[in-house]
Amino acid sequence: MTSRNHKVFYSIISLVIAIAAWIFVVYNYDPMTTVRYKDIPIEFDGESTLAGRGYAVSEASRDKISVSLRQRRVNTNRISADDIFVIADVSNAVIGENAINLKINGPDGTSVVDSEVKSVTVEIEDADSKDLPILVEYSDADNDEAEPVTTDMTALTTRIVAAESVIDKVVKVSAKLSNNDVSTKSRSFTTFLTALDSEGEAVPHVQMYPSSVTYRATEGSVKEVRLSVDAVSKGDSSYKRTYSAPETVIVKGPPDLIKNLIQIRTQKINLNSYYEDTEIDVPYILPEGVVLANEQEPQTIKIKVRKIKDND
Repeated sequence: MTSRNHKVFYSIISLVIAIAAWIFVVYNYDPMTTVRYKDIPIEFDGESTLAGRGYAVSEASRDKISVSLRQRRVNTNRISADDIFVIADVSNAVIGENAINLKINGPDGTSVVDSEVKSVTVEIEDADSKDLPILVEYSDADNDEAEPVTTDMTALTTRIVAAESVIDKVVKVSAKLSNNDVSTKSRSFTTFLTALDSEGEAVPHVQMYPSSVTYRATEGSVKEVRLSVDAVSKGDSSYKRTYSAPETVIVKGPPDLIKNLIQIRTQKINLNSYYEDTEIDVPYILPEGVVLANEQEPQTIKIKVRKIKDND
């Protein structure tokens, strides 16, 4: 072996020894450090138990806190806020203001040094409930003309339970899925439900029964088409009957089918069956594969009835 080769060989050996020594020191004598993690969400445990007692959380003084962990320096880049859990158990809370101690858990090998607060104040009220339809929506859609078409849903509605001062803030319940996961081929999904307000923001401290739904979904298109009402009134001269109805309806379905759809007809409505002013749900005749779009509010037909006097 030449002198030059000797130098290269010993340089490689020295580098290997240095790396091994560094690894040994880091993993056996690694100094501890304190790291502060911000905006750790508080999980309110026991809200279902609370609802079973007829109560609900109406307000909490905090929904996030900062936490400081003592940990080995080598693990700093491996730990994030998602690895820390802050729990407030409200299952035994009572009507009024309650101070709930926080339980904080970090990853193995860490210890909690400090937290922004040790407890959170929650306000408890009597609970109320109502049933709402479950709407399956895209979580990342930027196209108002696209909406998933669903079948075989395990539940069409869910019962929401919330504090009396909160429940009216919930205007709809959504099952969100990514539009990248939906295609023309039917697939099965299971999605947790989210209670939303009029701005589309999640309403906290709402329990839902069921809290998730399973369904099959395919991609679909949304379209507003003409509504053709088939109403007849013949053979009864004792009454004058008129009606008013929406002119259009918003539907969704497979893109190829929706593209050529121009109108939706109703079932035949015999106005002679009504002897006083009445309001009925629109009896749509929907083609196979076509359903009402999520944004379509319930529609009705208003029937006016006037008895004709002999001298009219």
